[in-house]
Amino acid sequence: MKPKIIKKRTEKFIWHQGIDNRLHRRFRGHILMPNIVMGQQEDKAHAAQRLPEVLLMCNKSSCAKIAHNISSKNQRTIEERAAQLAIRVPKPNARLHSQENE
Repeated sequence: MKPKIIKKRTEKFIWHQGIDNRLHRRFRGHILMPNIVMGQQEDKAHAAQRLPEVLLMCNKSSCAKIAHNISSKNQRTIEERAAQLAIRVPKPNARLHSQENE
């Protein structure tokens, strides 16, 4: 059995300054803070997939903005879906290179 390597902490411990901060309280014996999402990622993913249909139910014109970290393959599918639903996408051909340009 290998011994567990314990490395020395070199940086200074910064104490939490807020008077009602849960992190400040947890060092005094209070219960731990829950992690941020706690099993809500699946719900958010399904809600995001239904979002264009929800926009169509509203009686307003809508515009979709594609985030910068979406891959070009996924960006193309989003653009096709938006075209089907008549949702305007600004700069739809960003980072999509056509065969004529090569």
